[in-house]
Amino acid sequence: MKELTKYRLFNRYRIIVTVAFISGLFVTWFFASGLYEATLGFNANAEDIQGSAKEVQTFLIYQLLDLDTYVSSTFNYISCIVPILVTVLTILFIKEKNSLFINLYVRHNKRRTVLIQTMLSHSVLNGLTIYLGFIIFLLVGLVINKVPVSFNRDGLDWLFGENFSIRHCFLYYLLEGVIKFFVFPYIYTLFSCALSLIYKKTYQCVIVVLIYYFFGTIIFAIGFNFVLLSPSHTLAFTSIHNYFIGYSLVPLSIPLIATIGIIILFFVRGEEY
Repeated sequence: MKELTKYRLFNRYRIIVTVAFISGLFVTWFFASGLYEATLGFNANAEDIQGSAKEVQTFLIYQLLDLDTYVSSTFNYISCIVPILVTVLTILFIKEKNSLFINLYVRHNKRRTVLIQTMLSHSVLNGLTIYLGFIIFLLVGLVINKVPVSFNRDGLDWLFGENFSIRHCFLYYLLEGVIKFFVFPYIYTLFSCALSLIYKKTYQCVIVVLIYYFFGTIIFAIGFNFVLLSPSHTLAFTSIHNYFIGYSLVPLSIPLIATIGIIILFFVRGEEY
């Protein structure tokens, strides 16, 4: 079991995904927040700032160093990359299902119990991987961003009082992140793992999930103007005003129902791994 735990925690896929996610957050923040234009891209020779270029640059950088800008500049990156990284991590479950199940411990347990427990374990680990990556990014932001936050995200005001995100921006994003970076990866990992029971090729489990996420977003959000069921809504609800944060969980109902249906069908048919 120790070898199995080591395989799940320190597999190269998990390490690569973690490093890629955190690195992408920093790169996105640097460019999307306007920090690049205020630092490396700053034109100190512009005619309108001659004689005060240093002061102007310092002021621009200072204005950008608040925690809300730091996190919110990564919203588009998060909405696009998190589903991809989660499905890539599902490869660990598929490899385990195809080899380690039998060789390590399946013969000692009930087949269905092992399958469900393994799916749940990988879902928890994938959720923790993404969430801990975000926490690392958030902690760095807490250190380097000293400008008071002035823009309120009111998704949690109903629970913690008015202007909660202004008063406690770090705590706001930490709590909101549970939905975006733990619950979302957890459900989508389950979904992708369930698909691996009916598809033989690894890439199929990844592609089907991504097709649902990206095309589902287009169909529900743009085609039917029904944002509440748009798959990307769970990752992109932050800026909606007067919003009950529980609504962000609604889009997850579809992949969750599909997951349960696939597993039941798999067991009813009595198919092999």
